[in-house]
Amino acid sequence: MIRTGVGRGLAAGVVPLLVLAGCSSIRVKMGSRVLIAPLPIASMQASMYNHPGVGPGEKKSLVVTFTQPDGTVLVTEGKGKGKILWKDLAVTATVVSVNSKGVLSLPSDPRLSDGKTGHVTITVPSHPDLKADLDIPLRYNYAFAARYSGFDGSKGIDGTAGIDGTSGSIGSFDPRPSLGGRQRR
Repeated sequence: MIRTGVGRGLAAGVVPLLVLAGCSSIRVKMGSRVLIAPLPIASMQASMYNHPGVGPGEKKSLVVTFTQPDGTVLVTEGKGKGKILWKDLAVTATVVSVNSKGVLSLPSDPRLSDGKTGHVTITVPSHPDLKADLDIPLRYNYAFAARYSGFDGSKGIDGTAGIDGTSGSIGSFDPRPSLGGRQRR
């Protein structure tokens, strides 16, 4: 059997990639992320990252800030650049939607959100006393494209025929008929 350094080199290159992109349990063990369950938390606050609202088809990030009883501030991963995992939080949303990484989005069809207000409620299952509510302003003050594509409808049925017209009247009833052509006087 012939051994080469290719296998070891490949393994050496893959392991750091797994650690960098890796699962959250590895990141927790390495200290780049923390589980919120064992931590004492006094309060929490939710906000949108660097933006006051969301428009049709847009995506914006949420940031949740936690304050511990000693005043230490912890922030969610993602745009918050913190250590708290989004998977430790429960998010419910109306009008808007939020994915598992804290990214908020509004459907691209403005008819679905017109006249409504987006709302997000964030809770921490391991700390039932913690809750943050956030109204999401919806904005339409920028150029966006709305596409209303769909299937063609079914062909309609032919209409009904109209009624027959009435007969016309017989010739002129002028009591002094005149001759056609030019007349001399």
